[in-house]
Amino acid sequence: MAEVFTARERLSTGHPVVSLLTSAARLRPHGWAVRDGLREWTYPELVAHVAQQAEVLADAGVFAGAYVSVTAVHDLRYLKAYFALLSLGANVLPQDPLAGEVECAREDERCAVDFHLDPSSGLLQALRAQPDRGGAPAVCEAERAVDGRPMRLRGHLLLPTSGTGGLPKRAVHRPSRLVANAAAHGASVGLTSADTTLLLLCPAFGYCHTSQILAHVLATGRLVFGPRPAMPSDVLRVMHEAEVTNTTVVPHQLNRTMVNLLGRARSLRQISLGGSPFGAQAMADVRARLPGVEVMQTWGMTECGPRLTTWRPARDPDADGCVGRPIAGVEVFAAPLGQSPDLTRRACAAEERPGAQDQELWVRTPYAMLGYLGDAASDVLSEGDLIRTGDVGSVDADGSVYVQGRIKNLIDVGGKKVAAEELELFLRELPGVAQVKVIGRPSDLRGEEPVAEIVLADGAIVDATEILQAVHAQFAAHKHLREVRFVTSIESTPNGKVLRR
Repeated sequence: MAEVFTARERLSTGHPVVSLLTSAARLRPHGWAVRDGLREWTYPELVAHVAQQAEVLADAGVFAGAYVSVTAVHDLRYLKAYFALLSLGANVLPQDPLAGEVECAREDERCAVDFHLDPSSGLLQALRAQPDRGGAPAVCEAERAVDGRPMRLRGHLLLPTSGTGGLPKRAVHRPSRLVANAAAHGASVGLTSADTTLLLLCPAFGYCHTSQILAHVLATGRLVFGPRPAMPSDVLRVMHEAEVTNTTVVPHQLNRTMVNLLGRARSLRQISLGGSPFGAQAMADVRARLPGVEVMQTWGMTECGPRLTTWRPARDPDADGCVGRPIAGVEVFAAPLGQSPDLTRRACAAEERPGAQDQELWVRTPYAMLGYLGDAASDVLSEGDLIRTGDVGSVDADGSVYVQGRIKNLIDVGGKKVAAEELELFLRELPGVAQVKVIGRPSDLRGEEPVAEIVLADGAIVDATEILQAVHAQFAAHKHLREVRFVTSIESTPNGKVLRR
């Protein structure tokens, strides 16, 4: 035990995220807490490994205020590197390993990163010449622009996001706000120390980082890194061995094969959906096939911590686009496109909801980012601590939030707005449809017109005319598809959203 207490003392930095870990080691000293396919550690053992890693990195030149990109490998080595860097006061930029070396190198250059760390090899690469400190404390006093304002950052998280405009950015987060968001998320879904969560998403992204890793360490629960690649038989084996109680997935992962697999996991009690809306009919089908599992829809954005709302089946309306109610501390407002919200009128009447394509959702949250790393001021943060979400939707009188899609994905048909995601939700629920993407095609007559690209399920035979007729029967004329294209694959982003170029 002496070694563990020495390690804790070495990590007594006051950093909020690192404090979570040392607190978990005190509260849960026995039994495994984190595991992957090769190893499992108790919380005190993880603390000891982190302290050792921190010493190695400090000896290699990592200093407080340094900007360090980290390959977010899907195992315990990433956790060790992540906590170690924060304990040194370094600013951490997680990178998706699937992005490829060229794209990661471009991101390092764009963000003027000082070091890159690959936890799988332990290799720390210095990317910028460092000044000779002459024995002075290893602290960086340089300022960097965040939303156009000079800031001196230490121990911050810079999470990847596409923002509201679709271009790669880094959202700069104060660690204390991320911890608070993790606590509010845990309270909204009922996490306890008895829970074991399966990590299937990339640790570089906000949902996995905050809603799973930080939230479960805060609850002193157990974390399990899912297999890579996530073959169904391997996932089921891990769930049985670790007695997994909950996991988070994006909608495209919750296909028929995955649902059947999850239905065989005896210990599973809860699934959270995030990343994009999930249709009411699809949700009802999943819940019917998983009768003993609570399936929840969540909504958020990286810039907000990321969690904003939670939909729970026993409490919230069972309707398309409903993502539940705000978590503790969050307020959601709707305003006509291009206008700021009236803060005295949060809700809209239920009969107004069909016009949600003409409204943007805004939020006020204590978990917001400081801004984007870089020189230019963004249009996401506004006066009064409001954040533009870039989502079209509405809020009803009971406080339930409805999301129809992204403003940047709106198709302008003769001046009327069509949310691509609204049509995609409907099309996904048609028999034989496995994947779908709706885009706007230029039209001389109407400006744009909706077109669908569809991947059929294995063995399915579906005629394009059937799909066109189904859409025509359910939607207003300006939302009618002009063409259906059958394709073999549809590209997605690393966190499971449809890739739109």
